[in-house]
Amino acid sequence: MNDIKYTSLLPELINEKDDAYAIVEDLRNVLEVAFDGKEIKNIALTGPYGSGKSSILKTLKMVLPKERCVLELSLATLRVDDTSLVEYQTDNQFSHDKSAETITEEELNRKIEYSILQQLIYRERIDDVPNTQMRRIKHIPTNRLCKYSLYFVLFVLAFFIAFEPSWGRIDSLYNLFGIRCLNLIADMVSVTYMLWGIFEILRILIPSYANSKLDKLNLKDGVIELSEDTSIFNRHLDEILYFFQATNYDVVFIEDLDRFGTSKIFLKLRELNFLLNASKAVERHIVFLYAVKDDIFKDEERAKFFDYISTVIPIINPSNSKAKLKKALEERGLTANEISDDDLSEMAFFIKDMRILKNIANEYTQYRQQLCSKNQQLNHTKLLAMIVYKNYHPQDFALLHHRQGKIYDCFCLLKPILIKKLLSRFAEERKILDEMRKKHAENQHLQVFDLRMLLLYHWRESIGDLRNLTIHIQGEYRPLRDIANDDSLFEEFKSSTSVVCRYDRGYSQKYSINFESIDKEIRYSERLIAITTSTESLQQTEKDILSQESQIKGLALKELLYGIEVQGIEEYANIGLSPIMEVFLRLGYIDEDYYDYISYFYEGMITQNDHDLLLAIKQRHSKSYATHIDKIDNFFKELKPYMFDHKSILNNDLVDYIIRHDKKEEFERIAKLIEVDSPPLDFLAQYYSVGKDPKPLFQHFITWDARRSWEQIESHEDNLERELLTETWLRYSDSSDYIPASWINASYDFLLAHIEGIGRDRCYALTKAAKFECISSTDLELLNCVINSQSYVLTLENLSVVVSHLVGYEVQTTLLNYSWCLKTNNDSVIGYVDDNLSKVLMLFSAASKREEADAILSLLHTDAIDLATKTEYLSYQENRLTSYINIEKQYRELAFTLFLIEPTWENVIGYFDSLENNADTELDSYINHYHTTLSASVVSDNAGQDLFEGIVLSERISDEALNQLIHSFPKVVLDGIDIQNLDEDRLRLLLRKDKIPFSEKNTKLMIKTQVFTDYLTHYPEEAIASLSPDWFVSQKRTEKLLLSNSFNAEQKRRLLGAIPPSYLSTTTDIANEVIRLEASSEELISDKETLIEVIKASNARENRVIVATKLIRTAQYDDDIEEILNSLGDVYSDIASRNRHPLIEHIDYNGRLLKLLRQKEFISSYKYDKEKNAWRVYPPRS
Repeated sequence: MNDIKYTSLLPELINEKDDAYAIVEDLRNVLEVAFDGKEIKNIALTGPYGSGKSSILKTLKMVLPKERCVLELSLATLRVDDTSLVEYQTDNQFSHDKSAETITEEELNRKIEYSILQQLIYRERIDDVPNTQMRRIKHIPTNRLCKYSLYFVLFVLAFFIAFEPSWGRIDSLYNLFGIRCLNLIADMVSVTYMLWGIFEILRILIPSYANSKLDKLNLKDGVIELSEDTSIFNRHLDEILYFFQATNYDVVFIEDLDRFGTSKIFLKLRELNFLLNASKAVERHIVFLYAVKDDIFKDEERAKFFDYISTVIPIINPSNSKAKLKKALEERGLTANEISDDDLSEMAFFIKDMRILKNIANEYTQYRQQLCSKNQQLNHTKLLAMIVYKNYHPQDFALLHHRQGKIYDCFCLLKPILIKKLLSRFAEERKILDEMRKKHAENQHLQVFDLRMLLLYHWRESIGDLRNLTIHIQGEYRPLRDIANDDSLFEEFKSSTSVVCRYDRGYSQKYSINFESIDKEIRYSERLIAITTSTESLQQTEKDILSQESQIKGLALKELLYGIEVQGIEEYANIGLSPIMEVFLRLGYIDEDYYDYISYFYEGMITQNDHDLLLAIKQRHSKSYATHIDKIDNFFKELKPYMFDHKSILNNDLVDYIIRHDKKEEFERIAKLIEVDSPPLDFLAQYYSVGKDPKPLFQHFITWDARRSWEQIESHEDNLERELLTETWLRYSDSSDYIPASWINASYDFLLAHIEGIGRDRCYALTKAAKFECISSTDLELLNCVINSQSYVLTLENLSVVVSHLVGYEVQTTLLNYSWCLKTNNDSVIGYVDDNLSKVLMLFSAASKREEADAILSLLHTDAIDLATKTEYLSYQENRLTSYINIEKQYRELAFTLFLIEPTWENVIGYFDSLENNADTELDSYINHYHTTLSASVVSDNAGQDLFEGIVLSERISDEALNQLIHSFPKVVLDGIDIQNLDEDRLRLLLRKDKIPFSEKNTKLMIKTQVFTDYLTHYPEEAIASLSPDWFVSQKRTEKLLLSNSFNAEQKRRLLGAIPPSYLSTTTDIANEVIRLEASSEELISDKETLIEVIKASNARENRVIVATKLIRTAQYDDDIEEILNSLGDVYSDIASRNRHPLIEHIDYNGRLLKLLRQKEFISSYKYDKEKNAWRVYPPRS
């Protein structure tokens, strides 16, 4: 330590190699010019504060010629006291209180002038300026005092010798000088000595009073006071002139004059310099050299005031201060790794003065030597920062010792506010978490698939609630369910703005999608987050919040300032930290252990923070449990038994210390504070999170009263703390007897979220006694334990979790059914489901109709459910058994009834044969239900006859089904089968499908049915070949056959021969058809009487005339012709009367009739009437 170098703070001489030496040379040359030309009187040396001006002046003094006599004046000792108007007064204040400004500035100038005058007068000895009027205490040395005393005694003696006063006569003395000559000599010497003494006294007194001034004249009736200018320089100008007259100073260095912010004093000094140089009493050139800042004058005033200006470039600035500081510290013993360069740079940034830098280095060395030797743990960076802070804020540093000041306020006042503000953020997070819990609870019955379907249904309703809707996506049309079940499809739908949809009957249309609107209406995104956020993550979030809150309470001020924007905090602004304070606090250079860096360390001493905590415990004022104890060993020694009677003793560090050092007595005292009716559960909760060994404390708490401690924890109001304490109780308790079944059944998510905290073995033990209401697959080991012990309630959600886990992929609740349970191949799951089969089957919804074959077969054979439940559940299954063979006989009927068997003719025929070819209701219903599928295959020839006959005759099989089923029996026909009781539609269907061939047996059967006509028309050639008059038993049948298009004209003519004549004229339609056939035939088929009746019944005019013409041609008598013509009616009856001249339409068939009548001479002639486009018929002449 003795080798440590300390540096004086005084200005240093500048080396000739230094860059600043050029300024010294410049000033020396300027002074030479000034004394040679006697023009330059006021020189300025300008530069920022701390730039080295004093060092330059000190060096300049050393290099000036010997004939130059330098007088140094410094105003560094004069106190400013807020009198600087330039820096502290605003423009507004100047304008409103100019009188105050003048007074203040005058006072300041007078102080400065007085200080300068004092330095002038008092720097010289009284002997050098004996005539000064400034009163000073004159020190008289002892030898001089003895000398003066001797002079006085000799003067008195000389007086007695010379004047011999009678009152002072001394006989012995007179006797000594009684001799006359000796008496004369003694008198002459005495008188001479007395004269010399008077001379010396007058020589001293006369100069002293010769310069006296008359300030006040006292008269009889009043006082006259002679007032002079208030300026000190003006008042004592004689003193100043006398000073320079009595001394040899010709160069005056004036420093620190710029500290006062006033430029008027420079005017006084310039004026003084002018008077000195103009004074004939002084008779020499005097130069004033001012060391000032650059900004002491405004604008161009500086150049006008000074005769020459020399500028100093600062030695130290923010860019090189780190290097300077590091060098200064290294010179004083700083090691290479003691303080990092980054930290040095941060601190040196604020150092702008070389003197302060040196002092910081000196003080750091002293503090390090004294503090670090007793406390090796001190951080050297913090120590240096404290020294920098001390140099720039010495007053605040001093207050820090008394727990006052700005820095102390940051730790005492600001820090709790910042902690509270940071904790308030978690209040908002807790609120969000509570809202998330609520939403999670509201939507926990949903799965992602359900929520997607809800969105799709909502969108479908918005476009018109179209049914059977499919959406064109990724190249094909897909139903809503497929889109909801596929992530990529759904995301593409959600991101689309429009889609093409196809609905009933294949119609397609484009519809828009506004996902944001739908999302807002059904809260899709919000609910999706609630669904996908697991309970475990919510609980973990809660735990994290509590842990972070506990950590925040123990944060250092540095960390709080880093995490919070403090600029807007009123309390922070009110403290008014300087930049250096703020930066050092933010970087942690000054922190809670500041007391270690400003005072000595003694064994057993506690820090200020520890002292505050100890005081709070004594006062029973609870502080944060996370309050850090800096010196725990010393702190523990200060504790007294009575302090353990209040919960203010509860502190994380203290409890850790007591447990770690096995302080049994103190541990029991702590336990007594906890094991009460209202225990400090908030302490226990946070201690579990941050304590180093919480097990002993919690085990003691549980052992005290397990049931009571459980109930206290579960009734705790804070949700997060309650969860942590519950985890702790379960972790450190060996029993579950005091845990309500309702709690544990509802706490699967809790165990899942806290499984690591509680311990797996403990969780597995709790699981075996539970029936969890809701489980998940987050932890597979825990889930396996739950499955194997059947520790879950049979719900869709729970089964979905179990099945998904065992089959290896997710099975949604909407898809869950008994088949999935069987696919698990887990005896525990299958046995659990089978034992509760009725209950489980009731859970399955739409997916219950998608059971697979093995599940269907198992459910058919089980006796665990009644017939009604079995029938209801197995109805309408999408999947079927491939064969009925594996079904036990007593269940086959039910299987066919419920359509559970694959629709194949093999199964149908097999079952039909087992019924001994007697179809029953169930089989008919089965065939009718699967007729479309069955019709796709063909039945072999030898196996289908009986079955087909049964199908045809069954009333339970619809005509529609039969119409398709017929295709499966291409070679099977019905011949001689009694089908009389079948309805007309079915018979016609069979006829159309050629399943009723024309045969004698079938004709006998068909003639008794209503479709006999259809039977005949279906087989026209066979019918004509077997034509029988017995078939025509009604006018209706006759009409249908005669009008049927199945027979050609020739066949119909043959029919006319078999039809009774009475039926031929019964209706107009029959008559018209008969007339048509007769008109087109070469020869008439019917007789005259029948045809005349047919002509009368027919309205087919042309054919009637043609047939009548054929009849007239064969008529032999006029009466026959007249009868035929009268059957035609109208104009033909006029012709038949033969006494008129009727007009008949000009048509070919009429022309042929008229021609035949004239040939038969039934008329005489007929002529064409052009105007009327008709023939005029003339009867024969009588």
